Amino acid sequence: MKLMRLLRSSLAVCFLAGALHLHAATYQFPELVRVVGADNKHIVGAVKSETGESLGVLDLKTGQTLTYAKASIRTLGRRLSDRDAAQACGSARLLAWKIQQVLPQNQIVGKVASLDQGTIYTTLNAKMGISKDEALSVYRVSKEIRDPDTGQVLDRERRKIAKLVVTEVGERVVKAKTADDLEIEIRVGDEVEPVKQSRAVAILPATDLAGNVRASGKRFSEELVSSLTELGVAVVERSQLDRVRGELALQQTAAFDGDTARQLGKLVGAFAVLTGTISDDWVTMQNTLLRLVKVETGEVIFGAALTSGTGVPSAGIVGTPSISPMPDSPSASVRPQGSQNAAARAGQVVAWGMNKSGQCNVPAELRNVVGIAAGRNHSMALRSDGTVVAWGDTSKGQAVVPAGLKDIIGIAAGYSHSVALRKDGTVVCWGENESGQLNVPSTAQGKVAAISAGASFTVVLTKAGTVVAWGKNNVNQTRPPAGLATVIKVSCGAHHSIAMKRDGTLVAWGLNENGAYNFPSNILAPRAFAGGWGQTAIVQPDGSIAAWGYDGYGAIRKRPNGNVGAVAITAGESHIAALKSDGTVLVWGDNGQGELNVPGGLNGVVRISSGAFHVLALR
Repeated sequence: MKLMRLLRSSLAVCFLAGALHLHAATYQFPELVRVVGADNKHIVGAVKSETGESLGVLDLKTGQTLTYAKASIRTLGRRLSDRDAAQACGSARLLAWKIQQVLPQNQIVGKVASLDQGTIYTTLNAKMGISKDEALSVYRVSKEIRDPDTGQVLDRERRKIAKLVVTEVGERVVKAKTADDLEIEIRVGDEVEPVKQSRAVAILPATDLAGNVRASGKRFSEELVSSLTELGVAVVERSQLDRVRGELALQQTAAFDGDTARQLGKLVGAFAVLTGTISDDWVTMQNTLLRLVKVETGEVIFGAALTSGTGVPSAGIVGTPSISPMPDSPSASVRPQGSQNAAARAGQVVAWGMNKSGQCNVPAELRNVVGIAAGRNHSMALRSDGTVVAWGDTSKGQAVVPAGLKDIIGIAAGYSHSVALRKDGTVVCWGENESGQLNVPSTAQGKVAAISAGASFTVVLTKAGTVVAWGKNNVNQTRPPAGLATVIKVSCGAHHSIAMKRDGTLVAWGLNENGAYNFPSNILAPRAFAGGWGQTAIVQPDGSIAAWGYDGYGAIRKRPNGNVGAVAITAGESHIAALKSDGTVLVWGDNGQGELNVPGGLNGVVRISSGAFHVLALR
């Protein structure tokens, strides 16, 4: 219970688009650090300035900028991960800071040029989009914080002193009058800006997998709005959002396609809209996914995956756990191009490796993808509207999606069979059934929270935290240990399965040849884990990789050393792949089919999945 409370109170945030595309430029967030000063006070913040003798840090908790003499710093932890920062200051606070960073900083700001008998002349003009009767705010700079060595202005403190109303708009000057009684006299040089700046953010209610607004979603949204406000980011009022939602006849659901989200954003005057899903229980906590969408263009400014400390959903050799839907992305392309912006890439599936059955031939029309799963020689994609697309080997019908299949929230792929999870907790299987891998037990229907698939068997996690399995059982792969309970995640290898319990311990069953799951007893609460062809791979809490089992292709001995910043992992027959927190992908093992040839420039990835000899990535 102690571990559960700890994890629940500190959702780790993995921003899977560390390099964000803004106006065809790459955005890099400032470095995150942990500082212990001479007063023994601990802070986690972002570096704002640095010289040989001093370090300026924005405290993420308080929003204050602190300047340290380096000689007085007792402890300095550099290049802090988003995960560690979130644990220190809270997920909502870190996300709010990220949003503040990517929003345009070029606010419309003018100055008071002249004062004449009640008329205030400003340097604002018609080209700035100012209109008659628009409200303006007047600010006075009270303090400038400068770098002692370079003289560069690091930050400014200012206070609001008056409100104005525009009376006349000219090509070079905007005239205004005061809107209330002045307590402080306006001076030439005071700063003037529109009250309604174009960078306000609309926070749509985060929902669970079924589209319901739950307590966790409400709480997170409230914390995020509060944090944004404290950081000076304009947020659209909840009452205004609710009114417009009512006018558009929108229900309290996350099923916003890109156009609907943008339409709502335009009506409330927002620059960007944050929308997505957040899970309300431990079984599906890893399915929390958010996207910040630019209203004007539909560009996905960045995507964020929040997890309970177990990592974003990872993929087994032939499948993935349940994948939650995300809002529609504006468009998707099947080939990565360095010149593409985020709007063109959002929801895009990229594939590489063996292609003898067309498993890497991503359909050209495939768009709005939120989940992926790779089988031995076929591939699957889950779209945000709850439908499924499959391609590759169809010899057993594994890539022939049942007609009318809808309301899907999770997919998994076996060697020659496919599995889908509906939002009502029922499971649908198709493809080869030689070992009964399609025969879903009636006792499980309606109770399933997550799914995974092995070579010729299927495993599901129920909402009660128990595991049910069916299909081939020649090595006990469908026989979970008696009494197994409080499970929060499952992943299948080809002939074995791994489950993580609520206390962070791992349990495995099935074929253990070559020590596929002889993991040390001190392994606890890994960020992510996956079963492969006779091996198990995990992401340690510090972002490093560990693996055990069959090493005929070198996937065990060739794994990268140290903290590589991994947040998710997937294992194939010949290789292991990891997703890094910066949105890039690492693959190691054998390259006989091009499995290791990650496409150049691939970034912004939010999910990965491995087939036997091919890899899928979703960005």
